[in-house]
Amino acid sequence: MRLKQLRKLLSVALAIGVLLGAVIWHPVTSYAQKQSEEEFFENLPIMIAEGVSLEELAEKLNEPRILKSKNVTIVKKDEMPKLAGTTKKVYGKKKDKQDSQIDVVVKSEGVEPQYLKWITFDHHMSSDFGDGEVYSHLTVSSVSGAAAVRFNHMIKQSYYENGSYSIYSSIAGSFTAPRVGDTHTHRAPADTYWWSGDISGTVTWSDGKTSSINPINGPEKILTNSVGDIYPDYEDPQSYIELIKPPANLVKKKREREPKYRDKFIEYYEKYWGKPQYFKWEEVEIHHMIPLEYYGTNDVDNLIPLLKSGYYNDYIMYHKEVTDWWRYY
Repeated sequence: MRLKQLRKLLSVALAIGVLLGAVIWHPVTSYAQKQSEEEFFENLPIMIAEGVSLEELAEKLNEPRILKSKNVTIVKKDEMPKLAGTTKKVYGKKKDKQDSQIDVVVKSEGVEPQYLKWITFDHHMSSDFGDGEVYSHLTVSSVSGAAAVRFNHMIKQSYYENGSYSIYSSIAGSFTAPRVGDTHTHRAPADTYWWSGDISGTVTWSDGKTSSINPINGPEKILTNSVGDIYPDYEDPQSYIELIKPPANLVKKKREREPKYRDKFIEYYEKYWGKPQYFKWEEVEIHHMIPLEYYGTNDVDNLIPLLKSGYYNDYIMYHKEVTDWWRYY
């Protein structure tokens, strides 16, 4: 009987001890963990390219705690390699818009802070008008905790900007102890196509674990003609009429020019957007964005004012810039 009572007393004492332990020690443990977590993020080494903000990186990683880091290294643009070829041609107000330098995000798995490791890539397309080549560039734009990267770098092509892109060619590449500014370039002979790039592969982290590389999120795309000249990106600064981006498979079929197309466009422009503020009508050609030679229409939605040769203007693109491109379509 006494043995049973003793066992009951021991059971009660043990339960009370466990409860007291939870009450007394749990807050202490949580506080220590919190302190450790704060120290981890304050000392977290982060390397980013100039132009990449810590706020943008935190958003892309879905990890606001990295904003606490006091160990951030910014790699200046003049310390990074110059990309081959001519990059995207942007004119008018569009030239002031900045593209994100975070197009690929690879993040280590794990909930605890010590598992937080990542690498991001910037993707650019360019071309060499002289050599008739197209380039896809992958550049490390931020990194923390990556030991090595092995990947396949692809160049893709399509007839349409937002169409289905097929792989033209693929080559293997790697970065050991990757740093911001490390760049891999893949090239292909130019032709009249929409071009883009992509990547697949694996990142090995400093703890030996690995993660797969996600496809490029919204890769840059360029349209080149048969000699590798890039089709320009332009928007009229007053009306915001955008230069139409044509498909790459138009067939020649002549349409006649309407005699009054210019007068009709001027009337249309001034009706909706008023008198031009950035040019005078005698300074501009009224350009058929899809040329009549390729069965473009004389309708106002296929027309845009572009600057004549012999005039100078910071806002209006030269007509010759586009007509020269179409000569090698």
